[in-house]
Amino acid sequence: MKSNTDVESLASLARLDLRADETRQFATQVNRILDYVGQLQALADLPLAPPSVVVTTWRQDQPAVSRAIELILAAAPDRLDRYWRVPAVFA
Repeated sequence: MKSNTDVESLASLARLDLRADETRQFATQVNRILDYVGQLQALADLPLAPPSVVVTTWRQDQPAVSRAIELILAAAPDRLDRYWRVPAVFA
């Protein structure tokens, strides 16, 4: 369990100025987080059975004509050949 002093030390490292009520609030929140992490760690220590079957499925490539480029370029407010024309970012 973390105390207000621990939270104050952490706040100092983070260069935070906390009021007394904020320190108490964060101490409560940090303790709840650490309790939850402890619960997760307890689960991580449980033995797990290896998966019985591992299946990797690959699909065959199917070459096809794409019309997506023309549709995207048709939506461009301004274009130059096969490129979108946009305002210059750097002068």
